[in-house]
Amino acid sequence: ILSAPNIVRCPGCPGGFEVPLLNLRNNPNLLSVTCPYCEQCFCAHCKQLPHVLCTCEELVRYGNLWNRWVAEQRAGFQRSQRANAEAIRRAEKEQVAAGLRLQEYEKDEAWKEQHCRICPHCRRVCEKIE
Repeated sequence: ILSAPNIVRCPGCPGGFEVPLLNLRNNPNLLSVTCPYCEQCFCAHCKQLPHVLCTCEELVRYGNLWNRWVAEQRAGFQRSQRANAEAIRRAEKEQVAAGLRLQEYEKDEAWKEQHCRICPHCRRVCEKIE
């Protein structure tokens, strides 16, 4: 916030349009401001995107944590996601292959019902001779 207590410069405007904080008297904890010139919404204190669930300091801390995660751990996370996706694709292919084997087995059993019988002596399936 500038030296004038009820004015803040917009970070989105090229010349830093001065935005009056009209509701400051009614709400001293006001953080979110919308520039009437470029319609960008920002925090009156830190000039970042509005953040109602955390303070400006917490926003910086969370941003640093996020940047560290992106720099150090995101690649490993993405590798594990790709490995999981590949495992899912393999499982889906195996499921399709198992379904085809089941269909073939059912066709074979239907053919056996029509064309085969059980031998009365050895109890094995054999082709009918008529």
